[in-house]
Amino acid sequence: MSSPRVNDAAASPNLLVISDVHLGADLQEGRYRRLRRLAQLDHELSEFLDHYRASPTDGRPWRLIIGGDLIDFMNVHIRPTAAEREDLRARAEELKEDADVAEGETVRRKLVRVIVRHRDAFAALARFIAAGHEVVIVHGNHDAEFYWPEVRAELIGRLAGLCAEALGVEFSDAAERVQSAVTFTPWFYYEPGLVYVEHGHQYDEFCSFDYLLAPVDDTAGRLVDNTATLATRRVTLNVPGFVGEETRHWTLLDYGRWLWRLGPRRAVGIVALYFVLAAGLLDLWWQTVRGRLAAAKGLHRRNLRAFAERMRLPLETVLAIDGLRQRPVQWYLGKVVRLLFLDGLFIFLTGAALAWFAITSEATGLRGTLLGVAAAATLGLSIARFARRGYGDGGTLQAPRARLIRDLLSVRFVVMGHSHAARVQPLGNEGLFFNTGSWVEGTPMHVLIRRAADDGPHAELLPWTTRA
Repeated sequence: MSSPRVNDAAASPNLLVISDVHLGADLQEGRYRRLRRLAQLDHELSEFLDHYRASPTDGRPWRLIIGGDLIDFMNVHIRPTAAEREDLRARAEELKEDADVAEGETVRRKLVRVIVRHRDAFAALARFIAAGHEVVIVHGNHDAEFYWPEVRAELIGRLAGLCAEALGVEFSDAAERVQSAVTFTPWFYYEPGLVYVEHGHQYDEFCSFDYLLAPVDDTAGRLVDNTATLATRRVTLNVPGFVGEETRHWTLLDYGRWLWRLGPRRAVGIVALYFVLAAGLLDLWWQTVRGRLAAAKGLHRRNLRAFAERMRLPLETVLAIDGLRQRPVQWYLGKVVRLLFLDGLFIFLTGAALAWFAITSEATGLRGTLLGVAAAATLGLSIARFARRGYGDGGTLQAPRARLIRDLLSVRFVVMGHSHAARVQPLGNEGLFFNTGSWVEGTPMHVLIRRAADDGPHAELLPWTTRA
C-alpha cells in the first residue's frame, strides 16, 4: 500500500488540505439524495481545482491532500445489473471464490459509477495533476475501501485516461505521470516539523477501527463493520430520505415524532429495521468480545512497522499515535444497549409493571404508597432517558488528540476532518489544530499552508469563495 513520500522541504510544494467531499453519496438505488447540493459540489470542486491549478504561490506547485472521505463508498448502494452479476459470479468461480477479490471487484465497480456520475470533478482533478501538481489521498471511514488494490488501481487508471485527454498524450505517458503524482495513505500524512493530516474517525468510537491498517474480516472477506457501517447498511440505505448524519443528536422522542410524521405503514417498516439493527449490533458485540478479528491484530502490527519505516518515524512513536484511538463502541455491551435505547425501554417496562402491580394488587397504606412512588420514579427516569441526546458530532476528542500528536511529532499544524465542523484551535507554542469541515454541508473549506511566509510556515482555514 503506497504512502506519501517525505520530500526535502526546500523542494516541496505548498499544501492544500480538503476533506469530506463524499462523491457518490447521491448514488442509492436509483434515487438521488441531496441532488441539488451534489450537482453544485461538482461545479465548486472543479472551480477550486482549476483555480489553484493555475495559481501557484511563491513559485511552488501545490500538493493537494484529501484528508479522507473523497468517495462515499459507504452510501453508494446500487444493485448490479444482470450482466454484472453474471460477470461477478463467473469471476468468483474463476478465482475459486476468493472472497477478498470479489469484494474488491464490487467496490471497484462502485468507484466506476461514482467517476461517471461526477466526471467533471474527476476531470478537474486530472487537469490539476497534468499541470504538475501532486495529490495525496488519505483514507477515511467512508472510503476505507481504498484498502483494496484494485480500487486504487482503478482510480489511477481513470485519472490517467482523463489526464491523457487534457494533455493530448498517449495513455501510457499520462499513466506514468499520474502514478508519480498520486499517492494513497491508509492512515496519516506527515511532514517533519510542519504538518500532520489524518481523517479523524479513529477518535470517534462509532466510526473507529481496532486495526486500522488491517481492517478486513477474513471470515467474511470484506472490511470489518463498526457501528456506523452497520447502521448505514441496515437502516440508512433502506429508508428513502433518511440521512444518518442528521440524527446524531436525536433523542428517542425525536425518532418518535419522525415516525409519527411518516404514517403507520412506513413507521412499522422502520421499527422492523430497528430490530434488525439491534440484532446486528448485539451480534457485532458478541463477535468482537469473542475475538473474531484476532488474526487482524498481527497483520495490523506488521503493517504498523512497515508504515513507520515509510514515514521515517520510530515504531514507538507510531504505536503511541495508534494508541490514541477510541476503542469502538461494539466492545461495550452497555454502550450498545444505550445506543439502542434499550436501557430506557427496560426502565419503562419496569415502571409500567410496577404501576400495573400497584393497581391490580389494590395495595394500600405504606405498601401502596411505595409502589406508586417507585412506579412514578421509574417511569420518570425512563422519560428522562428517552429525552437524552444522541452521540455528538464525532469531533469532541480531536483537539485533545491533536495536542498530543503535536507534542509527539513536534509539528506546527495538525489537520483533521470527519466531524464536518470546520474550526481552528490554538495548540500552544504556535501550533494550530484545523478541522476542514465538509464540502457537502455549508460553505466548502480548505486549509492552505505556505512554506515560504516571511515569519516561517503559515497556515489558514479559508472558505473556497475567498480564492486565496
